[in-house]
Amino acid sequence: MKLQDKYNYDSTILGLNNQYIASNDGSFFVNHPCVLIHDHTLIPDKTYLLITGFTPKGMYYSVVKFIDCYHDNVLLHIFILDIHSKEILNVQIDFNELENQCPWILLDESSLKMVTDKVADQLEVYDYCSGDTGK
Repeated sequence: MKLQDKYNYDSTILGLNNQYIASNDGSFFVNHPCVLIHDHTLIPDKTYLLITGFTPKGMYYSVVKFIDCYHDNVLLHIFILDIHSKEILNVQIDFNELENQCPWILLDESSLKMVTDKVADQLEVYDYCSGDTGK
């Protein structure tokens, strides 16, 4: 039994708003800035990268496996398994939060490549504008 079968609050409204849809095949469409995944579709047992702890000194990352998720009429709860520590984590999304700030980001490998390419491009622009030729 999927968790969403137990907690099916607001599934129609969230689907109409193109924010969250639980599909019959067990996958979940999650349209939120914290979820940088191809087609915005979380697939059970698939491996993702979770990035947290954004500070000036750096950030933390974990390789995780998606387990399940459900919406409880307030938050979307996403359950993932940290591959290294074997700890089950519950990351949450509040679709009503207007600022859409992300204390964590969930990436798949195609999105990771896109993000690293954009960062590399931005660093090139910064180096060029600051006069640093890298020599």
